[in-house]
Amino acid sequence: MANRFSFTVTRIEDLELTEKRYFVYDDKQPGLRMYVTPSGTKTFQFQFRSKKHGKPFTTTLGKYPALKITEARDQAAQLLSEVNAGVD
Repeated sequence: MANRFSFTVTRIEDLELTEKRYFVYDDKQPGLRMYVTPSGTKTFQFQFRSKKHGKPFTTTLGKYPALKITEARDQAAQLLSEVNAGVD
């Protein structure tokens, strides 16, 4: 299973459930990833590296399918813009 691909409803719905949690990353929006749990919960997250602290930070955006892919991408784009503008 590839861990980086363009998020689509079909690709997300077809994600395998495993004994351990894992992440998949969106090809279209930098910083956007999905956290998949063994129980099948799928949560959109935004991950970025803090310039101030030099370490990665993660923000939860919402659970799929309540949060649509386009909405998650929009939120991640906004957060990436803020990070690039110096907001930590």
